[in-house]
Amino acid sequence: MQKMIKAGFLAFVIGICGAMVFAPTHEKNKDQLLFAKAEAMLELAKQEQLHVISWQVRAKGNEEVLHSKGEYEQKVDAFAAEHPTFERQPLESNQDSWSEVFIQDMGNGLQEVVKWLAVKDEGQIILVKSYELIASTEESVFDQALLKERLNRLEMESALLFYQLTAETTTLNDDSLFATGKRYTEQLGATIQEVLKEETFVSLSAYNNEWDTGIALVNGNNMNVQVALRQNPDLGQQTRVTLGTPIITTEY
Repeated sequence: MQKMIKAGFLAFVIGICGAMVFAPTHEKNKDQLLFAKAEAMLELAKQEQLHVISWQVRAKGNEEVLHSKGEYEQKVDAFAAEHPTFERQPLESNQDSWSEVFIQDMGNGLQEVVKWLAVKDEGQIILVKSYELIASTEESVFDQALLKERLNRLEMESALLFYQLTAETTTLNDDSLFATGKRYTEQLGATIQEVLKEETFVSLSAYNNEWDTGIALVNGNNMNVQVALRQNPDLGQQTRVTLGTPIITTEY
């Protein structure tokens, strides 16, 4: 079955970048535009009476070349010292790669996650950082100022930004998953570029030309909106709805 898989940190922070394309610059800066996209998806959820389960912001920084493992450790130790409220959890490492994750529970259903990954590559060491703001309740507030401050502190002002919202509904009635997904896509101002349909699942990739970042599709088109709906036959009419821009970054 074809579906987007969260196949690990390395695949997310490095593999996706080669497919990114960019539309002309907008008046809004990137964090403002991401906030506007998030508001559009939250407004859609409200209008469609969806029960929001969670939402998340992901930022992937540019690759940085280091000269030694010691330089990596120095940078990570400095971050740990400057951010004592983050809990440091070393990840699996070997002679060719090292990684760390820092986690902070902020209350109100919010959690921050900072990941560091250094990989040896042809005599160099490539460092990639990512930042995640994860909300596990509908009441959690997307703090645009916090996002901007974190990206500044992490030297990730030019990071690629992703937003994703997950919700549930039992109000689809007799509408097909595709018809519902098409309506959601249109409400987000996007034009469908690619569709994957199964009996209990549909995924629509679309493009909104008012939004900046896009992903190149194999058919030559671009996408910057993804809408997915999955029914659970074991739970009656319950349907899981996932909205993402420019792409859904977790399994759905």
